[in-house]
Amino acid sequence: ELNYPLLGVYRQQVTVAEREQRAEKSKVSPDITLGYFNQSLAGTYEVDGGAQYFGRNDRFQGVEAGIALPLFFGSQAARVKAAGLGKQIAQADLKNQEMQLQNDLKAALENQQRLSNSLDFYQTQVLVNANLALQQADKAYRNGETGYLNYLHAADQVLRVRQNYLQLLLDYQLNVHQLEYLKGN
Repeated sequence: ELNYPLLGVYRQQVTVAEREQRAEKSKVSPDITLGYFNQSLAGTYEVDGGAQYFGRNDRFQGVEAGIALPLFFGSQAARVKAAGLGKQIAQADLKNQEMQLQNDLKAALENQQRLSNSLDFYQTQVLVNANLALQQADKAYRNGETGYLNYLHAADQVLRVRQNYLQLLLDYQLNVHQLEYLKGN
């Protein structure tokens, strides 16, 4: 499983949507209540037409029970359906993000291989040949076999090769960081 941080956000959105759907479904079911009370009344009170005294030790207790049934299901059923659609949307968003990440990761891995091959080629052949060409141009210039312009042209070519190599090295390093980012590291 990918550890990309943004996927965690999408997974949380799916969890929230699932909980919203459960909460909306729970509003359709009956609500049962159960209660107990215990109290004391101190003083004189009228009971069955006569006065009666109750002290602090006299306790009155009772139990209550009730059931509440929703009368109008239509609007709540629509809310449950909307919550279900919200959950489906969140799941689709997560799946799309995972697919996009997989595609980006695959492209970055392919690019990494291409850049690695290019770096190897530059290090083993292009830079070696460019340095050799510069050495030969320098030797030819010092021996008077060629002019200063030819020497500068060879030096310019070597600088361009080195510049291309450094750009390739930068691209490689950036791609390494991109891979780490996509892997969630």
